[in-house]
Amino acid sequence: MILPRKSRGVAVPSPSITSSAVSSPEPQPGPFLSQFLVAGSKQLGSATVGVKTFVSPNAADEFDGIIAYGSITINQRVRIAEPGKDFMTDMDVFLDVQDAADLRGLEVYEPGKRLFATIRDLATWVHFDALYEAYLNACFILLANKVPFDAGLPFQVPDKIDNQDNFVNFGDAHILSLVTEVATRALKAVRFQKFNVHRRLRPEALGGLINVNKKAALEGKVAFPEVDKLVSELGPILEKVEKHNFLNNVAAGDPCPEKSFLLPQAFSEGSPMHPSYGSGHAVVAGACVTILRRSSILTTSWRTFSRLMLRTTR
Repeated sequence: MILPRKSRGVAVPSPSITSSAVSSPEPQPGPFLSQFLVAGSKQLGSATVGVKTFVSPNAADEFDGIIAYGSITINQRVRIAEPGKDFMTDMDVFLDVQDAADLRGLEVYEPGKRLFATIRDLATWVHFDALYEAYLNACFILLANKVPFDAGLPFQVPDKIDNQDNFVNFGDAHILSLVTEVATRALKAVRFQKFNVHRRLRPEALGGLINVNKKAALEGKVAFPEVDKLVSELGPILEKVEKHNFLNNVAAGDPCPEKSFLLPQAFSEGSPMHPSYGSGHAVVAGACVTILRRSSILTTSWRTFSRLMLRTTR
C-alpha cells in the first residue's frame, strides 16, 4: 500500500495539470487504496513556483495526509482499533444484540492515529464517517491543489466585459455544495430499494442461520434447511471461522467456549440495522464521485491525475 512520504521542508515536484478529456474508456491499474484517502493538500504558507513547491516553516507538509480546510486543517489519520478483536462470536451476545441490547461504544482503540494501513482501519472509517466525508475531502484536495475546472464551463476565463467570476456559479462554492447535495438524494433512492424492493438479510443475521444449521447438523439434526446448500459450500471457510471464534471467545474470558460459526463483527453492536442491499456508502460514493469527475472539477484525464497523486504520495 502506498503511503505519503515524509517531505517537510523539502522542495517536492508538483507536476502541472493540463486540461484534457474527462472520459476513461477502461479502468487504469493503480493502488488498492484511493490516494485521496492518504494524500494531503497545499497549506497556508506554501507556494508553488514552476514545478517546485516550497513549504515555509509554519506550513504543514502538503503530502502527509493533512488537508487544508480554510485556515484550519483535516488530519486523514484514523484511530487504531485493537488488532484481532471481533465481536458477536458468542451465541449469547449474538442473541442479546438481536433482542435490541445497545452494545455500541465497546470497541477498544490503541493510542495515537495513523494513515490507513489495514482493512480494519477502513472499517473504523466507515463506522464513524460523515457519509460524504471522503468525497468532500477529495474536493478540498483538488481545490487546494488548484486542479482547474472544465474549460467548457462558463466563467472559467478572465471576463473583462462584465467582470463575472465563477465563485457562486461553476466555482468553488458551487462544487462544494453539489458534492454534499447529491449524497442525500442518493440515500433517499437507495433507502427505497432497501426497504421496499430487495429487503436482503443482514450479514450477522445470515451468520446466525448458518451457525444454528451447522451446529444442528453436527448433532444429526435439521434446522433451517433453506441454508443447507450454502453451509455445504462454505465448509472449509466455516472451519476457519470456528477456530477464529474459539480463540476470540477465549480471549474474551470464556475458558471453554462452545463451537461458534457466527459471522465475526468488526463493531460491537453488529452490522447496521437495515437491509444490507443496496449499500448507502456505495450509492453516495457513486453520486459524489460523479459530481467531482463529470460535472466540473476533474478536467484532467484520470491517468494524468493518478500520476500526479502517485508521485506526491510515494
